[in-house]
Formats: sequence, C-alpha cells, structure tokens
Amino acid sequence: MSATARVSVANPARLLEGARRRLMRSRNRTSPVGIVLLAFISLVVLPPTVFLVYTGFRTAAPGTAGASFTLHAWRGLFEHDSLVALKNTVVIGAVTTVLAVPIGFFFAWLQVLTNTPLIKYLSSLFLVPLVFSPLVLTISWTTLGSPRAGLANIFLAKYLGIHGLFNVYSTGGMIWISTLWVCAVR
Repeated sequence: MSATARVSVANPARLLEGARRRLMRSRNRTSPVGIVLLAFISLVVLPPTVFLVYTGFRTAAPGTAGASFTLHAWRGLFEHDSLVALKNTVVIGAVTTVLAVPIGFFFAWLQVLTNTPLIKYLSSLFLVPLVFSPLVLTISWTTLGSPRAGLANIFLAKYLGIHGLFNVYSTGGMIWISTLWVCAVR
C-alpha cells in the first residue's frame, strides 16, 4: 500500500457488537487464577498499609514502651507547605490527564478504527515504552532540558543566543514528561 493510500474508518456498529458479545461471555466467569492473584496482592499490600496507618497514630516507633495514640503526626498535612505540594500535585495530575487523554484517544483510534498503512509496525512501537523504566525517561529529559546543563539549552545558547528555554524542573516541564509517560510516547 502506498503512503498516499486512503485511510478509512471501520464499521463502528460491528465493532461495538463484537465488544458487547465478548463482555457478556467474560462477565459470568470467575477465574481461579484471578482469585489467587487477588489473595496474593491482598497479602502483600494490606499488612504494610495497615501497619503504616497504625504507626502514623503512635507517638513512638513500634514496640517502644510508653507510646500512646495521638494525631500529632497528621497535623503536618494541613501546614502551608503540605497544602502547596498537594495543590501542585493536583494541578500536574489534572493537566497531564487533560493532555494525555486526547493523545491516547487519537493513537487508539488510529490503531483500531483505521486502515493506516504499516499499522502493525506502529502498533508494535506502542509497546516499546513499556519495556523501559520511567527512570530512563526522567534521566533522558533531564539531560536534554536541564535549565543550565541540558544539551538542548546549551545548543540554543551557543548557536542561537537563547538562554534557558527548557526547564524540566518547572511545572510545565513536569507536565510534559508526565504526559509523555502516560501516553507511552517516548
């Protein structure tokens, strides 16, 4: 198929009917593997979580004599610095979601509902980022976009006279990297 091939949209009613049939078939089955997996995850996650919450209400380390229950450790949640961090987290999460959903929707639409040339190779490329650690993405973008030592900023300063254009430590930089991570576009 040539690069100028026409991209057409598949029949959405047929796709929805197939999805509905698969859902109805799988809805009535309880898998023993699923039950074992749920039990394993519960045993691995619940005890440390309960222990963490329990020790958060204690005045001393676990096993220390004379420790009592208090809300003193939780008071820090409502201090100014904690509230600023919470606000920044909510802003970064919300903006990342608003940006990532349309990008992900576009790639899903492109992969499933069109007959785009070479889509099987493009589909394989969508899986490649799942192999890499988020640490690799973070180090890569830090190397490129660090305000003073980033390769992109050094290049722009040296050849174009533009200083400090990229800053991955800013809110915008964190949103950019988070959006790339969520969309698996790396």
